[in-house]
Amino acid sequence: MRNCIAAGALDTDSPAIRLIGMPKVDCLVDGTLQRDTLLADMGLAPERKTVLYAPTWSTASSLNCMGRQLIDELQRLPINLIVKLHDRSCDLRPQYSGGVDWVAMLRPHLVPGRAVLASCADICPYLAASDVMITDHSSAGFEYLLLDRPIVRIHLPALIDLANIHRDYVELLSAVAESVQEPGEAIAAVDRALNDPGQRSAIRREVAADLFYDPGRATARCTAAVYEAIELESRADGQRHYAGV
Repeated sequence: MRNCIAAGALDTDSPAIRLIGMPKVDCLVDGTLQRDTLLADMGLAPERKTVLYAPTWSTASSLNCMGRQLIDELQRLPINLIVKLHDRSCDLRPQYSGGVDWVAMLRPHLVPGRAVLASCADICPYLAASDVMITDHSSAGFEYLLLDRPIVRIHLPALIDLANIHRDYVELLSAVAESVQEPGEAIAAVDRALNDPGQRSAIRREVAADLFYDPGRATARCTAAVYEAIELESRADGQRHYAGV
């Protein structure tokens, strides 16, 4: 909204403005997604701690630089592992995936019952199922803040430069996560996160409150605004329903 005002597309006091929030993440806070049920549906044991590896797409991403080694080392831990590839990492064109068929490469190396390759495009169920998230600079790292769970960030200057990631977002993710540069450092950081998940909790909650407007009710507000715009009576049910992951 601020960008629209700055660009002159809307006046500051325009009646067209509606503060909605982000409907996508309502399910992370409204009880729609239950961790144990999600893990069981994926064939993973709910009693084990679960780590989500969700790299962004880029030829300079952690997936391309160290993904296979990191996944192999994570599978040596007594955890569940969920690998969530960015959609563009599944695009075989070199500018997106580096020309690598990551699904074909990784799937045979994932231990059945201990590690899975996410099949659903929506990352929210995997965020809800996980106790720790590892990313390089996926925007889903900010969405994960709504769960107030630990994040391990793989710091890759070449990725930041190539993707032209704004410095503000780099600094925000750095503040809420433990930053590492090598697979071994990531493994140690995961261990620390699992043993002390409350570390950085205050800053995680502070940043989440700044980034997300009243999460949990954005879908209902969005639905009401659309019905208002088309002059129809709004339905109360703005919830999404998941058939599984």
